[in-house]
Amino acid sequence: MELPSFFIDFLSAIRPSKEQRARMQEAHTDLQDRLKADKRLAPALITTFVQGSYRRHTALRSQEGDHCDVDVVVVTRLGKDSHDPEDVLDAFKPFLEANYSGLYQPQGRSWGIEWDDLVALDLVPTAAPSEAMMRLFETEGVGTWSPDIGPWLIEEAREKNLTVDPLFEAIQSARKDPQWVLEPLDIPDRKARVWDRTHPLAQIEWTTDKNRRTNGHYINMVKAIKWWRREKEPLPKYPKSYPLEHMLGMNCSNGLQSVAQAVVDVLERAVAEYAEEATIPETPVLPDHGFPAHDAPDVFSRLDAEDFAAFYKKVQAAASLAREAFDCTSMHQSSLLWRQLFGDVFPEASPDGGRDDDHGPKGAFTPPVKMRSVNSNRFAQK
Repeated sequence: MELPSFFIDFLSAIRPSKEQRARMQEAHTDLQDRLKADKRLAPALITTFVQGSYRRHTALRSQEGDHCDVDVVVVTRLGKDSHDPEDVLDAFKPFLEANYSGLYQPQGRSWGIEWDDLVALDLVPTAAPSEAMMRLFETEGVGTWSPDIGPWLIEEAREKNLTVDPLFEAIQSARKDPQWVLEPLDIPDRKARVWDRTHPLAQIEWTTDKNRRTNGHYINMVKAIKWWRREKEPLPKYPKSYPLEHMLGMNCSNGLQSVAQAVVDVLERAVAEYAEEATIPETPVLPDHGFPAHDAPDVFSRLDAEDFAAFYKKVQAAASLAREAFDCTSMHQSSLLWRQLFGDVFPEASPDGGRDDDHGPKGAFTPPVKMRSVNSNRFAQK
């Protein structure tokens, strides 16, 4: 059964709490304001913006003793041809010492800041973008964001009389120029001493559009499976975080009618898609969003083949359990099966009945079909 009201309660329990969201917003706003006010750094900075799972609305509630993570990208005017990656990272050290003394530490591609006992910030500097992208980032208000700005595109927001994301508005305006292209950004790799390419804006846009094409069920499915991964199947350690989310996105159908259906759909399609790689074993290649096909970074590049094969077995078992829960005609038994998948945070129906709005599956959907090419058009449906 789909048990929609049960999933509503489950998702409410696993997404960041109201307090966590408020503290996360306070933390990144504080960092952004302090950067703007720093007289030494300000001339080298264009703007800042929030990225990551918090921005994509796919973040989970933090566990006790852990931090809620917020990534803040700092777009600089420092050219990658004239500045070493480590030098750009080190340019922020005086600022960090003055504002977060004893609370910061170097990371591979960023600075980590323990803002308080609940929130951790990642300060991620970038090299200077192209002139066209620089004009985009110089648009007033482009770095302003709060979790109240939901995962909807501009047209959706206007139709629903909701707040429009200033960054999306600036991108849409820039696209009026037929020659304009949304480009990746370069971030410093301290250890390798190279500039890595990343495309957080494409990731944010892709997620928002995918959520629209799945009737709003995509981000909730991602949260549900991330919870399964973190709480029920933490080993092997990888893939996690964005690589896992990207894999789910690449195997999620459009036009889904419930979170339960989305969970079954994506797990079964992943099982069909990666059977050959898991058997060999070898790690699949998953090009990141927004890059030309010949130049896209592989989001699974750091994933060992043996780890992928072990993770695939977990996905197989989860897919079988999710299908059983979805097809089950007993509300009580179905809830018990979903609890096996997601843990005790998922509500349990009483043996003698349940909620009036839950009447089982709304209909079957097409079984997964193995498709070999990651560059196929199966994810471009409208």
